[in-house]
Amino acid sequence: MMNKWTTATIVALTMALSTGASSEPKQEDVGKPEARVFGEINQAFSTTQSGNSDFISGVNDSFFGVDVDWESEQLKYFAKISADVDINNNTNNRLETRDAFVGVERGPLTISFGRQMNVRGKIREATVGIFEGPNNFKTQNEGRAGQTLKTKYRFDDFTLVGTVTTDFGSNNRKLESWEIGSAYSFSDDINMVSGFAQDKDTGQNTIIGGVNYTYGNLLFGGSYERALKDVVKLGKGTFNLVAALERGKQTYKAGFQTVEKGSETYLVEAVHDFNSAGAIYANAEHITEGSLENYTIGISFKF
Repeated sequence: MMNKWTTATIVALTMALSTGASSEPKQEDVGKPEARVFGEINQAFSTTQSGNSDFISGVNDSFFGVDVDWESEQLKYFAKISADVDINNNTNNRLETRDAFVGVERGPLTISFGRQMNVRGKIREATVGIFEGPNNFKTQNEGRAGQTLKTKYRFDDFTLVGTVTTDFGSNNRKLESWEIGSAYSFSDDINMVSGFAQDKDTGQNTIIGGVNYTYGNLLFGGSYERALKDVVKLGKGTFNLVAALERGKQTYKAGFQTVEKGSETYLVEAVHDFNSAGAIYANAEHITEGSLENYTIGISFKF
């Protein structure tokens, strides 16, 4: 059933993209592929109030990759492949796949397939993902997943996106999860996002929403997420609030998180930008549950 549904969906989306396009485009109508190498090296030293210390990654593992895109008269094709690098040798795998997907864009419609960030991760990045150093300001089950079909449609200031993640690697082909999300820009300063996700393996449903607001050199962001044990019964809710003040090459950041019937987290961070690529940062985190305190200083370089 799932196999037939997925096949029908892909066929329908392909027809939508190809409508009005020439079945045999001329070679001169297709531009040359353009490639861009990108990446980040993020190294930090962290210590706790109990004296435990270690070299760790920052909010992102160090990674590198390649973006490729090329255009015809009516379609834009794109691809991305990247890998996380364990520079501290904390795992058995020095290199792990980060993103690996291909896609096509025609007008307001974009379709991509492969390993890519899910909607929950994108919502976190758009609202509370402002810190350089490690932190707990994450959404439940956010991350990257392979065999994911993502469809995005833009209506001026409104964007609608949906993902379907499947498992075709075994004899028991199945739907693992699906998500739907939306984003709306009221202006250049105010943006709202929302989403719903269902994980078929666990039966978990999740709702999430957030907003970011920019006022001069001030940035505010907030998100709320609630897990639904089923469609009716409510689970725990998580509320995140962040703020940042930019003063020249220095940026000062703060965050607060509270988990219903759980812990609270307080985080402050200071960042000094050497230039558009390099920065040094320091942060301090306090978690009420267990009275945990973490202190980190790190450096990042993006290219």
